Amino acid sequence: MRVAMWATVAVLAVVSLGFPEDWNQFPAPNLPSERFGAGRVVLDDGRVLIFGGMDVRGELINDLYVFGELEGLQFERMETTDPPPGRLGATMTQVSESEVALFGGQGKEGVLGDLWILDLGTSAWRRVSAEVVPPRKFHCAWYHGATGRLYIAGGVGRGGKPLRDLYSYSFRANRWERGPDAPEEFWGAYAAVHCEGPCSAVVLGPVSLTYDMVRGAWGALDPGGDVPPPKHLATFAVRGDRLYMFGGLYLGESRVFVTPCTFSYDITANRWTYHHAVPPPYGETGLWWANAFHDAAADAFYILGGLVGWPFDDLGDFLAGGWAPSGWPLNDRVYVFRPG
Repeated sequence: MRVAMWATVAVLAVVSLGFPEDWNQFPAPNLPSERFGAGRVVLDDGRVLIFGGMDVRGELINDLYVFGELEGLQFERMETTDPPPGRLGATMTQVSESEVALFGGQGKEGVLGDLWILDLGTSAWRRVSAEVVPPRKFHCAWYHGATGRLYIAGGVGRGGKPLRDLYSYSFRANRWERGPDAPEEFWGAYAAVHCEGPCSAVVLGPVSLTYDMVRGAWGALDPGGDVPPPKHLATFAVRGDRLYMFGGLYLGESRVFVTPCTFSYDITANRWTYHHAVPPPYGETGLWWANAFHDAAADAFYILGGLVGWPFDDLGDFLAGGWAPSGWPLNDRVYVFRPG
């Protein structure tokens, strides 16, 4: 543990002395085991939780790791009671000061529509409700604190079918409600809540949509700047009013492209910026379905896990699930990016 701690500290020192926009990478033996499709949430106190995913043997995992509590910013496994079954492609959302919600994903028997709550104080899981929402994976989720509602939107359902529906769960009433359908199907998107003015959710990646939680209506963003092409399962992280997007899948006319680019979206100005000063270290292969988060103390982004390259014959094989990932090119390093 001490060697790993000083390895991380050394990397932070290198990052802090880098160029205005800089990439570094390092092996991280203290990380969770190699996996892809894990759920991730950044808590209000800066800690990061990583749950589950699938390992190189094709086994679904249900362990939980926490980052940011220990000296040297190390990962540590968090022991919990009554954990949900292993899964990938689920969402994790903080829904109170002491609770995190886990929804859906792909389990051993197919896609899931279950809702679980993790109590951060007791490290205990509990299942909240029956499966009312159609099961899905690769969906997005967000929480509206003023109304105490968790929103679930889009994703991929049974048989690999992309979805456009929206559901919300009221913790106060213990009830699911269906909202209006989005203007188009989407999966592998990211959602962030913006409350300067009426509280809205911004949904980015393969689409550029906004959902007004006051009026209960979808709208188009029509952003300016260096607008990226539509990207599925890109990796997002939040820094202030900017959402940084790393990598992702671009669906061409005849093939799937794994992209290496870095963009940021100014949620206040509704404008994209392309960060081209320093090519990312995964530029030759691209990176997708990874996890990322921003460390405010070091002002640096960390990217871990995910896949490099495209190991499928076509998109349908991927969306349907039931994979055998032996030999897939999993990312086994941590990438560190210091924005300018």
